[in-house]
Amino acid sequence: MSETSIQLQTQATVTDGNVSLDSAGRPMIVHGLSQMRRQAQQKPKFAEFVCSAGEVYRYAILVTKAVIPKALWGSTRNFDIVLQ
Repeated sequence: MSETSIQLQTQATVTDGNVSLDSAGRPMIVHGLSQMRRQAQQKPKFAEFVCSAGEVYRYAILVTKAVIPKALWGSTRNFDIVLQ
């Protein structure tokens, strides 16, 4: 082969992991990936759902009051004992 001949690439060389290449080694514009990145940035992170133990306790009390009728407890003292 001479220095002026065209060399074909048999495999595309990937230098940047963010760029997709076609079979000729040319960069491709992939709209789906950019849309996925945008959606991933807009999604709330799991850490944003964190709450304190006091908030969980208060929620449990409110649900218990809403689901179980007061007459079942017999008195407020019985209900207070259950909460402890």
